Amino acid sequence: MLRPALPIVCALSLLACPKPDPSADDETDTETGPPPSCLDADPAGADIIINSDDDIAMLMLGDCVPGKILVSGGTITDISGLITLREVGSLEIRYNPMLPTLAGIEGLERVDELIIVGNPLITTLPEFGSLTTLGRVNVSTNTGLLSLGNFPLITTMGGLTVGANNLLPAVDGFAGLTGTTGDMVLSGNPLFTSFASLAELAVIGGALEIEDNPELQEIAMPVLTTVGGNLTIVSNPTLSECLVADLIAVLDVGGATLASGNQPDACD
Repeated sequence: MLRPALPIVCALSLLACPKPDPSADDETDTETGPPPSCLDADPAGADIIINSDDDIAMLMLGDCVPGKILVSGGTITDISGLITLREVGSLEIRYNPMLPTLAGIEGLERVDELIIVGNPLITTLPEFGSLTTLGRVNVSTNTGLLSLGNFPLITTMGGLTVGANNLLPAVDGFAGLTGTTGDMVLSGNPLFTSFASLAELAVIGGALEIEDNPELQEIAMPVLTTVGGNLTIVSNPTLSECLVADLIAVLDVGGATLASGNQPDACD
């Protein structure tokens, strides 16, 4: 009896009809992860310097700027023209005596350096609800500042300096922060009473400096175990030396330790 020829036909058919090459869509589907940020892929280029409201109005920014944006001018009153910005290498907002608010930068998703210095009318930093990657931050000499805003998605950052903000009562806005790769400097803030939002901070990769905060009565970093650089806690006249000694006793400090000029008579 003759066997059916169908299997041979099928085999020949398979040999004659090779599988098609993957389409471009298929290749795209096999790629992993999003495209690289311009901060990682592009050269920084020339600084973008903004000296007036007119400069901001004429900006043609994309959503990613790999270099520096400097906002500094005696007549600047509005930075909402930065609203499209999502990623930036360095954003410096310095010495703007007429700027009342930072509205316009709340949509940021990545900032490798954020400097907010010398803006007397600003009372709060924004709610950075989309910001997931943050480098070094310096918030200093903003004489009307009452709050650091909120950085709800930030767990690690490059470093933090908060200094000479005359009305700021506490380090707030960093409730999820567990570590820094660089320094933390908290100095010269006349109304500081606590660091309540640093309750989850465990590791400071660089130095820790707590200096010249006349109303500071507690450190409130209960899970802090490591300071990679120097530890300096000086000239905080209402901060108990016993609290300072208790903190030093549990820390692994990579550099020198200096503690002086704190409250000697506040030990229980």
